[in-house]
Amino acid sequence: MTTKPQKLSSQDELTSAERAFRTVFKTTETFVNPFQTEITKCVILFSEPYALEGKYLNAIGRSALESGDTNIAYISLIEGLSGNEFSSRFHWSFDLFDYPYEELRKDEDWFPLMENAIYSLNGAWGIIFSEYGHAIIGGSNLFFDALERQVPQIHEDVYLFLAEIKVDIESSRKTVPYFQGWLPNLLSSIYGSSQAATMLADKGLDVILSP
Repeated sequence: MTTKPQKLSSQDELTSAERAFRTVFKTTETFVNPFQTEITKCVILFSEPYALEGKYLNAIGRSALESGDTNIAYISLIEGLSGNEFSSRFHWSFDLFDYPYEELRKDEDWFPLMENAIYSLNGAWGIIFSEYGHAIIGGSNLFFDALERQVPQIHEDVYLFLAEIKVDIESSRKTVPYFQGWLPNLLSSIYGSSQAATMLADKGLDVILSP
């Protein structure tokens, strides 16, 4: 039986969610590493726009349990979030083993084409979704070790992401200056400057994006 996402409404619920959110994320910007320093590992995912595929949700649920967390998580609409606006946004809790988006689409307060975040009740991991179509997932060493066992190919998603960017440039859907403004910095903030340069070169983007 599918468990419906539960909208947070009480001040205690919102306070707990904000505490968990601030433990995971230092910013809602999605073109830099958005995580607090305690979130020790992160990678780029390439999934559905503003949403996560069921296979990833299930893997994250299993990884959370394996690392001593819970399979219940928060999901929050965070586009443009700043300052003390957290309690004025919409937030839900849901079971990672129950694909939430079909039920969320029935909720008039859910906006499927807005940046959102999914994160641990205990602040152990989180995912933030970008307007461009990528997501960034980060977590503790314990959580990430479990996630890498559940999804061994998780480090390959960034190359799918870069391949899509190259298609966008070559088809003129997006311009080179658009990507020059954030892509190298994003990769460097997550993977380090040396690995970022290697990734761009692997897809031929180093030459395309050179000033």
